[in-house]
Amino acid sequence: IMINLILQNRRPIIYGDGNQKRCFSDIDDCIDCLEKLMFDKSVVSETVNIGPDEEHITINELYQKIANKLKFNQQAEYHEKRPNEVREAICSSDKARKILNYRTSKTLDQSLDEMIDYIKSRGPKKFVYNYEIEISSEIAPKTWTKKLF
Repeated sequence: IMINLILQNRRPIIYGDGNQKRCFSDIDDCIDCLEKLMFDKSVVSETVNIGPDEEHITINELYQKIANKLKFNQQAEYHEKRPNEVREAICSSDKARKILNYRTSKTLDQSLDEMIDYIKSRGPKKFVYNYEIEISSEIAPKTWTKKLF
């Protein structure tokens, strides 16, 4: 969503202080593992983390990377943190490497460059809310209740 919003010259939204840590996977690095988990009887019923555990980044750092790549010099729009948000979502892929032969072949920068090129080639799109909120509460993110995207 960040890339798409920036390409529309709109400020992306970051929940909380933006110091939440995440690891981001390129689909090309995960698809073979997902296929094996679906069809290989030797790994049926296994619970496995798939994703890069060697490259984690804060949401603020991710925003800065994307903004720099797109030469976007506006600040992100900060909103109240989401309820019960995990502060550090960093997995261990040791098991995936062992039983699925998982490996990271693309860096986050390479993946971001590909996403930027893809979105530019198709043109940025207006966000479509496909569902109405069924149960609204004061802790629901404003991006949902006010449809800020």
